[in-house]
Amino acid sequence: MPSEPDIKQSYFLGKVVLITGASSGIGRALAYWYLNNGAKVALVGRDIIELNKIAKEFPGQSMAIQCDLTVDI
Repeated sequence: MPSEPDIKQSYFLGKVVLITGASSGIGRALAYWYLNNGAKVALVGRDIIELNKIAKEFPGQSMAIQCDLTVDI
């Protein structure tokens, strides 16, 4: 009988993803989805406290970056 494929193996394992708006809403949901599927994620947003909460759940797999992309330098 052939063995079942490993469902836990993910296409995103070892990939790097940058998500803007990761501190809330759709960006936050995407951050969790990619992290749960093995990607390393750069969490970018204005609310560093919320970004750090996510990053603490996935040490070594994520980093929090506070940035406001609406500010034109």
